[in-house]
Order: sequence, then C-alpha cells, then structure tokens
Amino acid sequence: VLGDENPMAVRDALESELGVPVFEVPMGPPSLPGLRLEDDLYAALDAAGVSMETGNPVVDYEGDERVERVFVDRNGAQIPFAADRFVLATGGLVGKGIGSDREGVEEPIFDCHVPHDEDRYEWFEVDAFGDHPFARFGVRTDDTFRPLDASGSVEFENLRAAGSVLGGYDFAAEKSGSGVSIATGHAAGGAAAEGAK
Repeated sequence: VLGDENPMAVRDALESELGVPVFEVPMGPPSLPGLRLEDDLYAALDAAGVSMETGNPVVDYEGDERVERVFVDRNGAQIPFAADRFVLATGGLVGKGIGSDREGVEEPIFDCHVPHDEDRYEWFEVDAFGDHPFARFGVRTDDTFRPLDASGSVEFENLRAAGSVLGGYDFAAEKSGSGVSIATGHAAGGAAAEGAK
C-alpha cells in the first residue's frame, strides 16, 4: 500500500529508485485505495456545491409517485431534506438497508418491494455453503435503476437504487460487492443526474 497522500508520487519514486515496476495490492477492510476514492468523491461533491450530511439515518419520507423530501434523524429531531432526485444506497441485509423478520423482507425507508418467498424456510439452503436465496434479497429496478413494485411498475419516478440494496446477486459468493456498488452507484447517479436536466 502506497499511502494515503500522493500514492502516484510514492510509486514513481519507488520505481525510480528500485528500477522495477511497482504496484499496489489493495487490502482491507479498510481499503486504503477505497478511502482515497471516498476522499476524491467528497472533494468533487464539495467542489460542485453539494451539501452533505453523514452519520444521520434517513427515517421517513414524503411523497406519492415522487419522493418530495426525506427526513433525517438528528439527535431525535426529524430534519427534512428536499431534492429533485434521490439515490437509495443504504446497504443490504448486513447494512440494514434491507430488513427482515419472521413476517417478511422489506426495504425500510421507502417500503420498496423486495421479492422473496413467503415461506421463510425457502430463504436458505440446508448446506451452509449452499446457494442461499436470502443472499440475493434486495429491490428490483428498471434499466435506469428506479425501484419496481410487485407488479413491475416504477415505485417512485425520481428515486434510483444502487449497491447492495439491489437484489438478484450474491456479493459474498460472487466476490462482487465493491464492483457492483461502484458500477451501480455510478450508473444510478448518472441516471438521476440525467433525469434532472
């Protein structure tokens, strides 16, 4: 790992001194290249004038066919945030972006449909390393990442979903979690931005 600050300069200096190609092997978590990417993304958002708030969960929303605003819990107070477009990237079962109990499976903020068998004994395989259906729980989307309801209709015109809140893939078995998150985050963000023009 080449450090948090100026990794390219460190790599160039090492290559010059050693006379061999130098490359970085990402480790983690935490992944230092991932943290650098996060820093770059926050810097780009800040430069674009985007206001950001982290560490406070979204607990509710207003809207019908469009999300008009979301409410963030800040020390027990519900603070509203309005926007033209929203991206749902709250995580999957592990990150609590998808919830489950004995009654079913849910996306807890917007109540987006999460396809699942009604019989919870069908959610898993007997073999611990089997192909567990629960690993693929998440929201289904159209080709612009808008969540779909049980009938296949768009739930909210201005909501996109990305990352492990999406269903249909098993990030643990596929080792695809970071790739899916980056690719769908980029695509969903791009689709949301395109819709705002």
